[in-house]
Amino acid sequence: MPLHQNIDSARAEKIGAHGVARPALDAALARAGSALDWLRAAHANATLPLLRLPARTSDLDDIRQAAARLRAGASDVVVLGTGGSSLGGQTLAQLAGVGVRGLDAFRQAPRMHFMDNLDAATYGGLLAGLPLATTRFIAISKSGGTGETLMQTAAALSAVKAAGLEQRVGELFFGISEVAKPGRQNGLRDLLGPSVEMLEHDPGIGGRYSGLSNVGLLPAAILGLDIAALRAGAQQALAPVLAKSPPAEVPAALGAALNVAAAGAGKNITVLMAYADKLERFSRWYVQLWAESLGKDGKGTTPLGALGPVDQHSQLQLFIAGPRDKLFTIITVDAAGQGPRRR
Repeated sequence: MPLHQNIDSARAEKIGAHGVARPALDAALARAGSALDWLRAAHANATLPLLRLPARTSDLDDIRQAAARLRAGASDVVVLGTGGSSLGGQTLAQLAGVGVRGLDAFRQAPRMHFMDNLDAATYGGLLAGLPLATTRFIAISKSGGTGETLMQTAAALSAVKAAGLEQRVGELFFGISEVAKPGRQNGLRDLLGPSVEMLEHDPGIGGRYSGLSNVGLLPAAILGLDIAALRAGAQQALAPVLAKSPPAEVPAALGAALNVAAAGAGKNITVLMAYADKLERFSRWYVQLWAESLGKDGKGTTPLGALGPVDQHSQLQLFIAGPRDKLFTIITVDAAGQGPRRR
């Protein structure tokens, strides 16, 4: 499905004084040009490894093989991690119906659970209710020292051992972490032990950017998504950058310039509102990417995720009648002719 981007409804030429004026947008686009040059250089010399992910295919077979092994005979798959180690995977998994209200209960096995928060009651209830003999646990921590992931993993190991399944730990558990380095402890690898298979987390890719690495693609592959197509879609998004297209013709650069210009005019809240249940987790991942990447040195704007039309009945009053301090990005999908109809 092709991507169509339109920023007219944020332009002063169309909506008046509260829109972004052409001089401000042009100035921001000029700044985007140097940023694109930097990205092209980082791609060329591989100093930003995430830019090489879209074209990479050499790791896909290992991901598929791990997915097939984890899926075989599994009733449930529990992904243990937090932040970027979870939100990217959740975003992709939701494309397969995971976490979609009204559909999740009808998905074929394996059921997938992303336990990214340390709530004792929730996690305890999950471990007590899971059929542990047919459950697979995937523990993810780039450094191997993420406290939340270690706590989750330790609790899962204890539950499995208490159920008399200690001899099957190597079958029931899987890990993703950086390669073990001499003289440096990796708590996750130590906790899981030598019997547990691991995929290596690229040390040059930060957790919040790891959705297209094995961190996000392993859950996607378990759910039957086409992981090569996911990478190819990212490659299409990167293509105009590498082709040296003008900033105004690079969707990401145009969106960035619009946000910079809007922030300069006092719009310090940026709202992403998706009109598709399968993009609800995407809006949450966007919040993390935006806040954790841009909130530095006293700078940044506040991201807010929203789901339409649900949030039309909870936040729209503020959006329409409140302070004019927000820039809205609306994402829709082609839904014409779909869904139930009155006969």
